[in-house]
Amino acid sequence: MLSNYIKLALRLLARNPFSTFVNVLGLSAGFAAFFILWQYAQSELESDQFHKDFQRIVRFGMIYRFSGYGPIKEGKLAINDPELVQSTATEFGEVEDFTRVFVQANFSKDYMPTHGKEIFMSYTDNAEKRISFVETNIAYGDSNLFSFFNFPLKQGNPETVLSEAYTVVISEATAKKYFGEGDALGKTLSLNGTTPLKVTGIFEELPRNTHLSFDMVISSRTIQNSISKITITDGGPYSYLKLRDGTNQADFEGKLKQFANTRFNQLLKSVCNTCDAEAYLQPLREVPFNAGYWYDAFTPKSKDMLLVLSVISILILVAAWINYVNLAITANLKRIKELAARKTVGAKHFDFIKQFVMESSLVNFISVLIALIMVQLSRSPLETLLQFYIPDVKDISTSTMLISAATLLLGILFTGIYPALITLKHNPRVLFGTFKSLKKGNTFTNVLTTLQFSFAVILIIWIFSVHLQLDYILHKDIGIRKDHVVTIDLPITKNDNFESTLNSFSNEVARIPGILDRTVSNSIPGVQAKFFVIEKNNKQLSPQTNGGVDEQFIPLYGIKLLAGRNFQSGNPSDQHAIIISRTTTVQMGLADPAEAIGQRVDVQTSDWGNSSKIAAEVIGVIDDYKVDPLFSSVNNRDGIALTYKNYLVTSNIPPRKISLLVNSRNFLETISTIESLYSSSFPEDVFHWNFLDQQIGQFYIQEKTTRNQITFFTLLAIGIACLGLLGIIRNKVAEKTKEMGVRKVLGAEFHHLTTILLNTTVRQIILAIVIGAPVATFLTQQYLQKFSERISLQWWHYVVPVVILVIIMMATIASTLIKVGKTNPVDALRYE
Repeated sequence: MLSNYIKLALRLLARNPFSTFVNVLGLSAGFAAFFILWQYAQSELESDQFHKDFQRIVRFGMIYRFSGYGPIKEGKLAINDPELVQSTATEFGEVEDFTRVFVQANFSKDYMPTHGKEIFMSYTDNAEKRISFVETNIAYGDSNLFSFFNFPLKQGNPETVLSEAYTVVISEATAKKYFGEGDALGKTLSLNGTTPLKVTGIFEELPRNTHLSFDMVISSRTIQNSISKITITDGGPYSYLKLRDGTNQADFEGKLKQFANTRFNQLLKSVCNTCDAEAYLQPLREVPFNAGYWYDAFTPKSKDMLLVLSVISILILVAAWINYVNLAITANLKRIKELAARKTVGAKHFDFIKQFVMESSLVNFISVLIALIMVQLSRSPLETLLQFYIPDVKDISTSTMLISAATLLLGILFTGIYPALITLKHNPRVLFGTFKSLKKGNTFTNVLTTLQFSFAVILIIWIFSVHLQLDYILHKDIGIRKDHVVTIDLPITKNDNFESTLNSFSNEVARIPGILDRTVSNSIPGVQAKFFVIEKNNKQLSPQTNGGVDEQFIPLYGIKLLAGRNFQSGNPSDQHAIIISRTTTVQMGLADPAEAIGQRVDVQTSDWGNSSKIAAEVIGVIDDYKVDPLFSSVNNRDGIALTYKNYLVTSNIPPRKISLLVNSRNFLETISTIESLYSSSFPEDVFHWNFLDQQIGQFYIQEKTTRNQITFFTLLAIGIACLGLLGIIRNKVAEKTKEMGVRKVLGAEFHHLTTILLNTTVRQIILAIVIGAPVATFLTQQYLQKFSERISLQWWHYVVPVVILVIIMMATIASTLIKVGKTNPVDALRYE
């Protein structure tokens, strides 16, 4: 009997090739989207839950509060005092183990013996060939790092790989980069040409669903003597505690606060009399999803967005199943007499249900196979273009597999049973006599189709707004010149005559044709900034800075000078001078920027833990410019302050950059000349340059990726909705074939026939807009809240995307409508 059902199902599929093609195409796309989105979202939502005992692991940090001149500012620090972490583990029996990770983004040259954040590694092979790379993803880790966390090693013992100083564990990709296919174990890498590191282990590439990221881990014993000097906000590590079984986290956190807060506040009060702090514990499973933690080097994941992607994956699959149901009902019109005859000779509903379920199973099975092929073919493009990784089968959790299997089973039952019930709920006499039995049983599918259109409306309005917002912030005037500005990284290692070499290099660059201006600074606006503390009348501010800068910095970047003057070359008084922004003057209680000129402030010359201060005179006030990305979580309340070269603040500043204003003509020739000059001036370093606007754009790379992801699946959802619309119209044409023929005989024009066919669809689209527009508004407003500068929604933000959607839908069914208009009414009247 089963073989007969299969043969009949295959014959029916072959009899209706177009419907079969549309069904299989829609379901395949739906399944492929579901497999990709659901598995990706679930894998990300389970970030860092692959570690053994992850439920007992917490990150130990502090909440920092600073009152300054204005309202209290509060922030959670992701890093901590490394010695406090160790003493905590000793003091409390609730702590089973602890580990610390010092990430490169938080390195400080004051506390790292031979380097700051900028690092290059080199390897010299037996043929004296030197291989060097600039590294941006290095960490120092405690000796138990690979036993505390479950990051698998390809080579090496997790208990001992980091047990000795001057050892390093590297990733497989890093091993291949330096040593090719040769064995890396036991080889020696040189850090910045001065510190030898022995390779003692190789780890597999880190899972995508972890917040930690590193290509190399150096033993923290290498910097053991410096760890005691590390303060909370400068060079501190991520600190993790593993609590013993049965420990109540809330109770332990209360005891920890009493123990830790005293040390925190003693440290802070020594340099900041308006600061206080409080310890906190953060469960490991929550770490990847929390934004706004200071000194977090990773990009937090949006749990809300991942949940939305999970819902989208199900909705796209449901939309594909709705299309299948609509087309199945349409196909049943062509076999109505066959079904009536079988019912007359005694076939039961269950017999028909088995047949319909078999047909649905066959179509779904074929679609799943094609979807799996599509997923495999799209794996690399999706990872490259959309940052969607597809977990390997071994990495998919059991719950995800069970949910996927249950979803598939429910879909097969729904798409098989529902068309059977709709078609066969009438007796054989009614089925033989008319097709009206099928006209009244599709209310449920009409509702689902309306929801499907609503989904398309929501997505297209949302993605339209996302595109506009990103275009707005990428082209927003942030108070500096961005176009035609090229930045060059200056050498990581600086020898004794670095200053004279840099001056010579800078002067030679200025003579190159096509270079309109140049400036040397410790960081570049819009890309890198730090804060430091200034104090006046026992009140403190923490403005951000790109200093020290030279006298060309303000004119090259087109920064507006509101009062006072710029720094002057050769003016000894500028060594203890400071330029502040309008916001800083407001925070100081000065209504007019000119009132700030001549004011004396105390500048803290180093970061926390060093209370050394130098008096400085305010010589100028500039207009504010953006030193950070335009996110709401970034709030520069205290403005900007610039110092002159390296005469004041020196320890909390990124390495120096040189910025060039370049004529766009003969650009490649100009860059080539600069590279040659750089190589001769700094032969030990690698020449690296960027356009400033592209560097600023890197802050929004995650937003661009999200935009591309949403755009891709919006187009997919619209495509499936269009297939559904095609199924509805074909259904309508089959229902009204005779009616169309009669109307044409009586003189009906093409637009009359089109109105009859589209009246229900138009109402569905209007209702979908009514439902979708408020939802899209809510989602868009939630997205826009991420940004400190945002667009205002206008009426055309809704009209334009909806018009585009309607045009796409009408283009999809245009050929079917044209075919109706060309049909011979005589043939239509013969239709049964």
